Amino acid sequence: MHAVATRRRPVIRGVAIALFGLVCATGCTMVGNSLTGVSFSRQTVGTCIQRCTNDAAAAIDLEQKTHQQSIDQCQVLSGDEQGACLGAEGARHQAAIDAIQEARKGCLGDCHHQGEGSSN
Repeated sequence: MHAVATRRRPVIRGVAIALFGLVCATGCTMVGNSLTGVSFSRQTVGTCIQRCTNDAAAAIDLEQKTHQQSIDQCQVLSGDEQGACLGAEGARHQAAIDAIQEARKGCLGDCHHQGEGSSN
């Protein structure tokens, strides 16, 4: 593999993984109805949904940039190396997109459960 591509790939992966972790960490959190003394409203759920959507969109934008950089790096390789590099990058990219979408779904699910109390 080309020396430049070999050095940049772990850095790009690290950035993508860090962003994915950030999206997961900053997702909506479940809290009780009376935590602040103010009940949750539709606006709060709407704000949570918007945050989930915005975080996922930002993660996808970053992933698209990472994917294009990786493709550019693969393009400088020759023959079989280029084909293998492009194939591996395609699989990595799809896995990253799938992970972002799953994180978005989990975040949205948490939004719909915020403020649910128990009947104790």
